[in-house]
Amino acid sequence: CQDKHFKLGSDIVLSKEWKPIDASDGCFGSLDGDGHSILGMKIKSSNRNVGFFSEIKGGTIKNLLIDGDVHGKNNVGIFAGKADETVFSNCVAIGFVKADSNNAGGFFGTSSARVENCVSALYSVEAVANAGGFAGSSSGQIINSMSAVHSVLADMYAGGIAGINNTGTIKNCFAASMNVVDFLTYNSGRITTNKESGTTQNN
Repeated sequence: CQDKHFKLGSDIVLSKEWKPIDASDGCFGSLDGDGHSILGMKIKSSNRNVGFFSEIKGGTIKNLLIDGDVHGKNNVGIFAGKADETVFSNCVAIGFVKADSNNAGGFFGTSSARVENCVSALYSVEAVANAGGFAGSSSGQIINSMSAVHSVLADMYAGGIAGINNTGTIKNCFAASMNVVDFLTYNSGRITTNKESGTTQNN
């Protein structure tokens, strides 16, 4: 039933705290930013699944920049707390992301989405475990994309692209993150950690 389609006609500046959109029913069709931006998104929550979308399943997000300061319990990201089977194309995330528990990423906390030709340019991504430039935990595909996050910080599992790459694929990506730090277990990587269960190619 993917019949919900949206297209931005101009930039949007948010003046109030944002309430994440739940699009987990699989009926979301597409959001085309058409080169425009959503600016000033602020979320401070004690809930899980926190971002512009709390959860999104299916559909396409393209040509959109989102600037945000997002803080939640776990599964926290600029675009979505949790993204399943969604395609993200030509998108940019900037700002700050912090999870008080696990799974923080520039785009999403946990993801089985496909990301292509996107840029994550946040100042910082922080979690207790699983912090990544694009995803805290990824079982999807991240392709032809760049992470320029200044700092990716976790007590366990920090990666410039994904904190953990759990059966996912990271291909033709570049991570220019200044600081990628795992404070406790020293399990950090410029691209990702625990590569045994996922695939990395030409990064």
